[in-house]
Amino acid sequence: MVKKPMKTIRLLTFAFVLSFLANIVPTSVSAQGKAPNQTVAWYAEYTLTIKGKGKQEGEFDGDPDIEWKIDRTYYSNFQLTKLAPTKSGVVYSTQFRKANPLTVKVTIADELKITKKGRYQHDSVENTTSITKWEEDKVESGEAPDFQLFINPGSRYDISFVALPYIKEKNLLVGKATAIERSSAGFGEKPTSETLLEKPIFLSVTSLAVPMARGTISLSGVMGQPVFTSNRDGTPWPATYPGLIVYDSKDVEPDAPLIPGVPDSKTNLKIRVICRLSTTPIYELRTIPKMKNQIYKFTQIAILIVLVVISFNAVSAQKINSPADRVKSFYSWYLRSIIAGPDTDKAVMISHLSKRFGRWLYSKAGESRDYDPFTNGQDFNNAWVNHIVIDKVTTVGTKATVNLILGSPNNDWNMLMTISLVKESGTWKIDRARGTKTTR
Repeated sequence: MVKKPMKTIRLLTFAFVLSFLANIVPTSVSAQGKAPNQTVAWYAEYTLTIKGKGKQEGEFDGDPDIEWKIDRTYYSNFQLTKLAPTKSGVVYSTQFRKANPLTVKVTIADELKITKKGRYQHDSVENTTSITKWEEDKVESGEAPDFQLFINPGSRYDISFVALPYIKEKNLLVGKATAIERSSAGFGEKPTSETLLEKPIFLSVTSLAVPMARGTISLSGVMGQPVFTSNRDGTPWPATYPGLIVYDSKDVEPDAPLIPGVPDSKTNLKIRVICRLSTTPIYELRTIPKMKNQIYKFTQIAILIVLVVISFNAVSAQKINSPADRVKSFYSWYLRSIIAGPDTDKAVMISHLSKRFGRWLYSKAGESRDYDPFTNGQDFNNAWVNHIVIDKVTTVGTKATVNLILGSPNNDWNMLMTISLVKESGTWKIDRARGTKTTR
């Protein structure tokens, strides 16, 4: 085997990529603990989730049974460019107007079932269930108030943003159906089971009000109105400040039931806001700046492409002989891909995964997830790429389990993962990844 040339090629390629990216990736801010320079640009990313489900049986005869599910996610990222220094701190903001609308990825999958019992005719009974579904999975754009980040380095930060802008178009698809179940004797000589579908209608997304919630977050209860979050409750500044602020409200209950008359649509409903602000771009496309010497630029790019192709072919030629090899190879590639951004190569990703896992990851369910299954969360530690440790490997036939540690230099942010693998056509493939413990 020709290991040394392959290793040399990969090292040369990686060094060349780093030197190339050094010219095109924006620089970060000053050292930890100092207030950020007022001219630095911030990048914002937020995810608001509203999730819950429950079932309420009718207390008295004639009362309906109610079964419900709420599943909504709003996600967006953008750059903050407007700066307004004040006596007590600095306000970073961006304006969302017609020329620069707020763009939000909206995913909604709500369902409400109301079952009425007890219509009798002779020896037969008829139960009727009204089923209403709200569905949405698209990118929405519209006007909204400014996103604002207020920083007072000595005491606190405040964040205000709109989860979803006001949208006039009727884009929310609402489907209704009535399911009827009758006893075996039939009801008026009708079938024992049938479903009557109504024509789907479109409503404005803003007709779904965000539940009111106060405390660690403040929701107004109206779409198009700001969400407020801050560390005024005593939450300390993150250790990564001033380069990164991550705010996580954890699970919060709404102030009142979302569905009138259904108490558990308050207690079983969880609202969570995760807001990430960084002085480096968040999953945004980098642009290559103009260089004085255009010939040098094209030569550099051509050499880079050649080295990457050679390196990729050399790596591909090495056979994955064990579960540990597969996990190490995958995470070395995947973590570097996340840092480089914005998207991972689908073909390379599929080559590491089992057929089952690959189908799920690129399915509607997999792509609508609000977390990274390979790092067990929404946050990411750049140090993991240099601290990939295989802790334990268990192999039984064509299945294996690898205990993986994504570590950090001071062990201040480690992620413990359990990776399940299967052997397909003689090659080990990743079939599942789940986090077992986080130390921060």
